[in-house]
Amino acid sequence: MVSKLFVKALGVFLSLQLLSVSITPVAMTPAHAETMSKGEGNIQEAILPNGLKVLILEEHSFPVFSSMVFYRVGSRNENLGESGLSHLVEHLLFDRVGKYRKGEIGAIIARNGGMFNGFTSDDFTVYFETMAPTKLDLALKIEADRMRLANFSQEEVAAEIKRIEKELELEAKDQANLLVKEVRSAAFQRHPYKNPTIGWSTDVQKLTFDDVKRHYKEYYQPGNATLVIVGDIDAAAALANVRKHFAGIAAGELPRPLRVVEPAQRAEKRVYLKYGGAADVLSLAYHAPAFTDNDAVALAVLEKIMISGVGGRLKSQMVDAKICTQARATYEVKKDPGLFVVNLNAQPGVGATRTLESFDQLVEQLKNAPVADSELRRARNHTELQLLSERDGPYHNAFQLGFFDCLENWQSAYTWFVKLRTVSASDVQRVARKYLTSESRVVGILSGTGKSAPSKGSASKDSGSSNKAKGDKPSDDKDSKSKSDDKKTESSKSSGDKGKDDNKNKSDKSKSDKSKNDKSKNDKSGQTKPLQLAQGANQTPFGGINLSAYKDSSLTVPGAKHDSRLLLSQGDGAVAAPAEVAQPTGSTTSSARRNVIKKTTLKNGVTVAVLETKVSPSVQIVGAIKAGDAYEPVGKRGVAMLLNRLIGDGSTRYSKSQMTAMQDDLGIVPGAMIKFESGPQWLSF
Repeated sequence: MVSKLFVKALGVFLSLQLLSVSITPVAMTPAHAETMSKGEGNIQEAILPNGLKVLILEEHSFPVFSSMVFYRVGSRNENLGESGLSHLVEHLLFDRVGKYRKGEIGAIIARNGGMFNGFTSDDFTVYFETMAPTKLDLALKIEADRMRLANFSQEEVAAEIKRIEKELELEAKDQANLLVKEVRSAAFQRHPYKNPTIGWSTDVQKLTFDDVKRHYKEYYQPGNATLVIVGDIDAAAALANVRKHFAGIAAGELPRPLRVVEPAQRAEKRVYLKYGGAADVLSLAYHAPAFTDNDAVALAVLEKIMISGVGGRLKSQMVDAKICTQARATYEVKKDPGLFVVNLNAQPGVGATRTLESFDQLVEQLKNAPVADSELRRARNHTELQLLSERDGPYHNAFQLGFFDCLENWQSAYTWFVKLRTVSASDVQRVARKYLTSESRVVGILSGTGKSAPSKGSASKDSGSSNKAKGDKPSDDKDSKSKSDDKKTESSKSSGDKGKDDNKNKSDKSKSDKSKNDKSKNDKSGQTKPLQLAQGANQTPFGGINLSAYKDSSLTVPGAKHDSRLLLSQGDGAVAAPAEVAQPTGSTTSSARRNVIKKTTLKNGVTVAVLETKVSPSVQIVGAIKAGDAYEPVGKRGVAMLLNRLIGDGSTRYSKSQMTAMQDDLGIVPGAMIKFESGPQWLSF
């Protein structure tokens, strides 16, 4: 009986996944001051007289909302010698703002059952709150105060600089991380993308109180910001609330546009480092176009040709062929021209030379012959599903809208999906020929000596670094570059955002917390850990973004609980609903939500519950069968576990390999593929 239920459940799962979904473009209506206009995806837009753009999406599937304020300022907006300034200001804006005492913002949000955080990236800085619908007024008040009433002191600026310097000291001990930073720095001659979001240590230690005040005054103003609200709210009431808190803020003078244009690279550059590991690590960076370029969408598909699920070329030709232990490719989608990055962990004994030769052969194949239709379809499906999974839930939706609005406009979150479906095999071949050239790349090699790891703090001394443009002498770069993200490198403070993934991905910059954990593990083992590459195409958000959350470890709120499922979730990009939130009497949204979940029992006894949302044209399926440990016959311990393993190997209709291939073709990443787990009561999937 159990096996029959499994087969039927699996059939439903695969049938739903195979459904073809399409999006029809809708004409966009420009928004006018003080009035809301509805456009693609039911997004309602308004622009206040002071220039603040407001985007609101009513989505009543979950009894929460997420509000985010995006400021168009990041590391790309910093002057020479001021790297890390945007990141420093972001940290300070979690301290004393308005009438809030140091640490009070986080404590208030936590006491009200919410979560918060902030991030600094190359192109923008963002702050968010996720709370119950009745707390929208509180979230907006905090953000309005953050926009106009920062009151940090010289002592607080100096103290925060000291904390950031400690982060930089930890990063400097990780040679693999150093390789990525050095490669990025070598790739750009003039553009600020060469700088890590966290800043160079030599710059950070010289930042001043006056620098912070000037930067805050120039960029933290309504005309340079977009406020996004998504969730279980009434749009008209939410806009009225926005006006109450933000309309009184003066418009200010818009920041000067960035005028730096990166000159074309005309010769391959190389960066060499050494470490005590047994295997070589390579990081390759090719110059790539900005998000608004017509070639951007084809490069996004090319990325998935290389790494899509279990069938990507890097896996089949590099990992399965025992050339690499790990391989990763990322097209970094940015406001200005950025990079297409490939990271390769060579097998011990293979060496960097053979690894690079094998990868170059893979690239030549892409240039010389168009990809097959089936391979192109799989890559497009992976690209589409990754994008759609980041539209799932209030947090994901809000972030995606604000992110695209900072790059071009929020409508591009929808038009990008349509463009993906137009990419052809000839487009992929064309961009491979145009951008994956040796003269436009930087090759970074971290050579493993096979000896014990260097002692703490000796990375710079033991790492011989050279930056050559064929025939040029190595440059003496004493400031080891510590970049923390690319398209979204970010570091921030949180009320308890423990392990933000994702969503959610989704940067060349690794999370400060994660890097600290990795380093502590290295210290315990006494061995240098090689470059850790993300597994699965969906572990970072769209465009290679990594969100790095700075945690305020001093903040402890008794009884406060943090559910990271509301934030970016690694692997499958899914967002789980929190526990039910009690609604006040007369709530305008509770009745709308009562009938969202529909439940029925089929004739064969299978119970089906459906939660319908219309913000993302995708399907997520979970299920459970009453066949856990409690149902095992007397004297037959372990039957449930055995059954769990057997049904995971396939059914009478599909073998395990067939199931994997089918899901891979649909764009499902390995971490999100159907998997069975046994428990006391259930076999769940």
